This record gives sequence, structure tokens and C-alpha cells, in this order.
Amino acid sequence: MSICELLVGEEQSVKRVYGVAAGIVTNNKDPNKLGQVKVRFPWLSDKNESNWVRVATLMSGKQMGSFFLPEVGDEVLVAFENGDINAPYVIGCLWNGKTKPPETNKDGKNNIRTFKSRSGHEIRFDDTKQKEKLEIKTKSGHYILLDDTSSKGNIAIQTKTGHKFVMDDKSGKEKIGIQSKSGHKFLLDDASGKGKIALQSKAGHQIVLNDASGQEKIEIKDKTGSNKITIDSVQKAVNIESAMQLKIKAKMIDIEAGMALKIKSGAMLELKGAMVKIN
Repeated sequence: MSICELLVGEEQSVKRVYGVAAGIVTNNKDPNKLGQVKVRFPWLSDKNESNWVRVATLMSGKQMGSFFLPEVGDEVLVAFENGDINAPYVIGCLWNGKTKPPETNKDGKNNIRTFKSRSGHEIRFDDTKQKEKLEIKTKSGHYILLDDTSSKGNIAIQTKTGHKFVMDDKSGKEKIGIQSKSGHKFLLDDASGKGKIALQSKAGHQIVLNDASGQEKIEIKDKTGSNKITIDSVQKAVNIESAMQLKIKAKMIDIEAGMALKIKSGAMLELKGAMVKIN
């Protein structure tokens, strides 16, 4: 027996229920695929449930709209069209002592809006003054941040293991950064007075393309900083430095100087070949 039959059966004159009533969802697997649920009303009967009940939603249309179906066991608020017990609608969901909200508004400022799924996926809006942001989190820890605070102003994406991608719009410090969980880094720096692209391994090896005015150059150096190659656009120079040894090897090598060529050794200088020609 359905709740509608129960109500009418108790007293034939009772055919309308005005106002709203609290109920508990008993089934949400609608065979008609219309997003309907079945509900029981504890104040009426612990055993009987309603027929399929339509659910009011934020937006609806042909193959479009929002889809937030109540879970079995959720408390819902039910209204009846013109008081007709045969035309119920779920118009909202209710928290209670067993099912509590994901936020508490403990400071009384009501700055947080959130959507949180059963498994823990969450979309969170924070309207706190000077801390405005939007966060998207998955249950496993993947994270997207859209930060509108004046002190930061960035978009950040982070995986659960710690890989990061950050786009920073802070005035004068604009940059894009990528970092792996182990510490490898890639930076595109548009900051005022800087302007560079940098690649760095977790150990500290670096490649830097510097566009800063008066400092235009390309540098490649190892983690010690003692072994490096510098292509200096300002000085019109190429420098190769090694803390211990430098080797150049090829089938054929040509070295040509337009003005002067110097070869200097602090100890021994050795020239060796099948034939050595000087001048």
C-alpha cells in the first residue's frame, strides 16, 4: 500500500495535505529515468513509501540542466500540488542531527559556499575579504585554485602526488611555473625588470634565457656553478668554463679569429699532429 492509499484509506474525506512535510528518501533508481525518488514519511508510517516523486532542481531542459539527486536515507522537504497527495514534489533537502552540513559558518560571516559529493569531491567558493578564491578538490587530493586576492592573484593546479602548475598575475611579478613532485622546475618569468625562461633539475642543473634589459644572455651551468657556458648578448661574448677539464672532439675543427688569437697555459702547452704547420 502506498502512502497516498494509506492517507485516503484512513478517512475518505482526507484527500489534501496543505503545506509541506519532511520525508526520507527510500529509492532513487527511477525506472522512468526522470530523476524521481520514492519517499516515506516517518510521521505517517515507517513501512509505506510514496509513488515516484518529481524533484525540483536548479535548472531543467531537454538533455540539459543540473543533476543533484538526493541519496537514499536523505531527509527531504515535500510539497503537494494544490494540496493533492497524489502530486508530491521534493522541493529541497534538509540537514539534521545525523546528516550535518559540510560547513558550519562558525564565524557568522557566511563567506563560504560549497558543493561536496558523497565521496569527497568539492567545489568551494570563499568570499572572505582579501582572500577571495575558488577551489576544486578531488577526494584523492587533485587540486585547482583560482585566487583573486590582491596579494596573490593566481591560478594553480596540483596533483595528489605534488606536481604543480602555477600562473601568477600579481602586478610586477607575473610568471608561469611548472614543478614536478621531485623538484624539477620550469619558469617563464615576465616580472618587471626580469623577463627570463629558466629550466632547473631537482639537483640544481640550470638553463637560463635572460631577457632583462642590459643583462641579455643564455647560461647553462651544472649544480656546482663551476662548469658553465655563457652566451652574452651585451658583451658579445661566449664563455665556456670548467672547474677541471674541457674537451672538444670532432673529425675536423676550425678555430678562426678576426683580430687576435691567444693560447695560454699555466704549465705545459702541447701541439701534436701527423703534421704541424705554423704560418
